[in-house]
Amino acid sequence: MEDVFFEGQNGTKFKYRVSIIIKNKNKILIASDPWSNYWYLPGGKVNLSESINNAIKRELKEELDLDVKLIKKHWLVESSFFNEFNKKQYHELSIIASVIPKNKEIFEKQEIITNINGHKLTLKWININELNQINFHPKFLVSKLKRKLPENVEVFTDFN
Repeated sequence: MEDVFFEGQNGTKFKYRVSIIIKNKNKILIASDPWSNYWYLPGGKVNLSESINNAIKRELKEELDLDVKLIKKHWLVESSFFNEFNKKQYHELSIIASVIPKNKEIFEKQEIITNINGHKLTLKWININELNQINFHPKFLVSKLKRKLPENVEVFTDFN
């Protein structure tokens, strides 16, 4: 399948991705990789002709071998950011959703290191109240994840 990801004539990269909230009591699962100097919600690029729900299921299966029983969408985020690693500007459209895993085994793992298409991905649980102490993106989510998640999809724009 082909990712919804391309580079424009001006060098800006556009990507359409899903970001996934997995909570366990007061902790949340976050991810990082060698080409990012920050932490973020697990997820990945949506493929052409792929639904949001199918993209969420596929990404969780690829990254964590995890099946989910409930998907709830909370935010549609349009953002712009500069990646220090590859020195590229990004324009990103992201759907942020929460899931409930079918298997609770994921909650017992403190840190998960996986290899996706030859790239190392590190995932770990962090106390939600400690998100503001690390370099977490998108920044606006730090305060929102501490509250009850919205019942209806909210739209957020973060251009810098």
